[in-house]
Amino acid sequence: MPKSIPEYFFEYKSLPQANIYYCSEKKQLLIQSVAPHITGIEFKEIFTQAAEAITEHKLTTCIFDKRSLLIFHQPSLFWYYRFWKPQQLRENGLVDHRKIMPNDELFRSAVRLSFESLKNKIDTHYLNEIEIRYFENIEEAAAFQN
Repeated sequence: MPKSIPEYFFEYKSLPQANIYYCSEKKQLLIQSVAPHITGIEFKEIFTQAAEAITEHKLTTCIFDKRSLLIFHQPSLFWYYRFWKPQQLRENGLVDHRKIMPNDELFRSAVRLSFESLKNKIDTHYLNEIEIRYFENIEEAAAFQN
């Protein structure tokens, strides 16, 4: 079930597995998963649409609310970290990534392990140029000041 969205976010796109919002004033993108699972194809579609919003509204912060997820498509992480994230950094200056995880320690551990494994397979040098932070809710993530 989707969590409430602060009123300063405007809807950009509503997809079956996620809703995409933006706040031009704060230069923030919000991707809110609304399904328990997102396939690899759906994941790429969500983030392709998100990239359009980032370009159109000149956003520099991406908040990804994953709280609806029960499982995640691990191979999607490869595409996300190998292609999407570095491209958004280079082309749009997307430097701030804020993540909201489900309150499920098994899910959180699986994500950590997948990321550690992934770091051995791809060039992650660009990660030194971005910030990745974790928050418990949208309000906290949106209010955080670098």
